[in-house]
Amino acid sequence: MNQIDFVELLNHSQSAGHTETAVYGAESPSQFGQIWRPAGDGPYPAVMFLHGGCWSSAFDLAHARGFCQALAECGFLVWLPEYRRVGEAGGGWPGTFLDVSEAAQWFWTTWGGQFYPDRCFLAGHSAGAHLALWLNGGPPGLALRVQDAAWPWR
Repeated sequence: MNQIDFVELLNHSQSAGHTETAVYGAESPSQFGQIWRPAGDGPYPAVMFLHGGCWSSAFDLAHARGFCQALAECGFLVWLPEYRRVGEAGGGWPGTFLDVSEAAQWFWTTWGGQFYPDRCFLAGHSAGAHLALWLNGGPPGLALRVQDAAWPWR
């Protein structure tokens, strides 16, 4: 597997690559995400990446696209969900958290056959890392179990 140079990543092209957009919920226009598929046939290792931005509607998933593209180029299937944020209807607690929970469930059930279940990771940046840690606690009804915040989903 290739290593990621984070300095280089800051200048990484944010081209579309092998992306597609998917809707995971029906309550808000913000309940969608983008998926990057790596080259070759799956199954792949996978990452659900939660973008940061203070949960504020001023910051969306756009600033995380370069990172997700780089992960896909390293062989990961990547799910980058948007979520309701403060400044839009339903954003903030608990809506923001409920969205990432629903996004995780959607990814697991919809794309589970495309990735290795023991090589699926949850990660985030800033406020997204905060959400990832909360999600690690396992909200009721989420059909996945996390061994540890730094280890793969099971």
